[in-house]
Amino acid sequence: MSRKPRGRKPAARRTMVNAAGPARTSASALRPEVRHVIEQARDLPQLADPMDAEMLTGRALTEAALSVSSTPMHASLPPGMALTFSGPLSDPPTSPDPSALTFDGSTEHALWSAVIDHAAATPSRRSLALLRAMAVLVSDAPTAAQAATQADVLAASDVPEPPWTRAILDLEPAECWIADDQAHSGFVTVVCAHRYPGRRHAIAVFIDHMMGGLAKNAFATAKLDELRARFSFVPAPPAEAYRLVAEAYRLVYAHPELPVDPDVHRLRMLVHRRIRQGPL
Repeated sequence: MSRKPRGRKPAARRTMVNAAGPARTSASALRPEVRHVIEQARDLPQLADPMDAEMLTGRALTEAALSVSSTPMHASLPPGMALTFSGPLSDPPTSPDPSALTFDGSTEHALWSAVIDHAAATPSRRSLALLRAMAVLVSDAPTAAQAATQADVLAASDVPEPPWTRAILDLEPAECWIADDQAHSGFVTVVCAHRYPGRRHAIAVFIDHMMGGLAKNAFATAKLDELRARFSFVPAPPAEAYRLVAEAYRLVYAHPELPVDPDVHRLRMLVHRRIRQGPL
């Protein structure tokens, strides 16, 4: 009696389902503004400095929000507002709408939700890092909480955390200084220092009183001593310094027709986080 050859049955193909979040969207199907944020977040997991993570994320989100506003990105944009956008734009409007530059959430909330949904559905170190950064930067509390929750879900599935996960939560306001040069240049420079564990940084905002007191330029630096050596700074009460910065930024978006350096916008989310956590 011959025996039939015995072989293994082919393994049944299993379909992977992500029960923690929405269905995954392929990169080609992403809207250009969402893809821009995802692409710009590529280096987030490798960064060591939490401020670098804030700056990269805030810049990407701001550029993407402007790309879908009713304000053109290039030639017809008010001077100083042409932020870099790496990616195709579909039929941008031809006439600027100043109200689109107020960042009142009309273009941002939908963007934030779309980025969070994509990151939650795409488990990776990049997605987790992006969610962690958005959880501290996004000004809308429910949206920030959503980012934090989805980040915890990814972390629970053994996605490695970025090096700055804990440090980015421990931001503390520190000293502030003011250099008043209105008599000569028309500028007041406000510097507000802040601390992460083991790190100290500062933001500098140049307030142009020849243009009504708006923020004309801004930058962030870890070289605080070098910055203070360049100007005649005097110590300032933190509450007063943050009040000046908050008002200078409010005026930027109240008067979008006035030109400011693009870094004012790119640092907006980083600055606003410090205003929210500052001693106002």
